[in-house]
Amino acid sequence: MSNAYIPDQLHHMSRKELLEFAQTAHDENVGLVRRVKELESHNVKLESYNLKLANESHEYQQRCGELEKELINHKNVNKNIHLKNTGIATLVSELTGNNVVLPKMKSRVEIKKALNKFALENQIKALEWFDENNLVEDETTTLLLERIEQLRKEQE
Repeated sequence: MSNAYIPDQLHHMSRKELLEFAQTAHDENVGLVRRVKELESHNVKLESYNLKLANESHEYQQRCGELEKELINHKNVNKNIHLKNTGIATLVSELTGNNVVLPKMKSRVEIKKALNKFALENQIKALEWFDENNLVEDETTTLLLERIEQLRKEQE
């Protein structure tokens, strides 16, 4: 709607006043048309941006679903690994008579470290027993002691 003043009796206006009135009304209409086009252009950009956000949101939701499935799968794999290694620890405990306790572990690497630590401790005990009972020759004693030290370093 134009802000131009429309007189009630245009027929009383002079030609110059009518031209000025018409020019003002025209200028206002041109300005309004320009503003409508700007707003429509801005609206198109907003709709495009909204569509882009909707697509990204959908992609994020799909990825979250995939990650949730991977997490469940990973937890199941870790549970199976822990059960397997607990079985191995129980078997080793029964065979050696020593209690092998596996702490709550989060990864296969931690489980291997725990089992390696147990194996190293038993190797050290065995080598010390050989040394204490003089079951090795004098030449081998030095090598045996070096091996014990090496195993202790690995254990740390």
